[in-house]
Amino acid sequence: MRFGNRTTGGRLALGFGGLMTVMLMLIGLAVWNMAQIDGQLDKILGDNLRSSQLLNDMSEAAHTETTELRNLLLLSNSEREVVTNAQHVAAERKKYHEAHAILEKMPAATEDLALRKATDAAALAARRVNDEIIQLARTHHTSEALELLRTQGGAVTAAWQTALDAEIEHQKQENAKAGTQAHQQYVRTISILGLTVFAGLLMAFFIARTTTRSVTLPVAQAMEAAERIAGGDLGRPIHTRSADELGRMLAALEKMRLGPAHSVT
Repeated sequence: MRFGNRTTGGRLALGFGGLMTVMLMLIGLAVWNMAQIDGQLDKILGDNLRSSQLLNDMSEAAHTETTELRNLLLLSNSEREVVTNAQHVAAERKKYHEAHAILEKMPAATEDLALRKATDAAALAARRVNDEIIQLARTHHTSEALELLRTQGGAVTAAWQTALDAEIEHQKQENAKAGTQAHQQYVRTISILGLTVFAGLLMAFFIARTTTRSVTLPVAQAMEAAERIAGGDLGRPIHTRSADELGRMLAALEKMRLGPAHSVT
């Protein structure tokens, strides 16, 4: 059925329904887009912050391991204290490996993988020297252990910590870059959403205008025709193609016009 042939109430209901549909679609689109943005931001920022936390945990564990190793050599006065400090070293290594295992499962770019590889190599070199120092201490070769710590232990541990610091600094830069990218994506999405809302409002305006004109124009035409007939002007025909109430009213006015005209004729 043509829109103009619907009843006035039907046209108004259809127009109002169309407006409500457009508004609900815009609201749904806005909610969906914002949910997508939130999800992406959470993923980007969450992964980067998690990586930073894991690297800090690894750095702290490496630092504590080095401290416990020095305590083992300098402060342990008995076999029991040596064993206790060695256990502390093992506990810190466990913390390091747990954080490292989680970090390895997280997404990483080529530069990230290169830095991780450098850190792993430095950690392996430091651990080899540290293991030798612990073994010397356990077999009561304290002077040899101290000499090895002095000549090699400090250097390899410093290289390990430097590699970790480089990873942490790189991750900070990645966090800042991710935040900038997330903001840019947010701005782009808001811009697209704004354009969509604008287009929706234009559509709503068109629906409202079409619905209003479908009612007001026939009413104006009927008023004009009635005034002409009342003034005795029966020469101008009244045209209508609508089959609704207003169309039938115009058709009735046309019959009224023709009635007196035929009588005069």
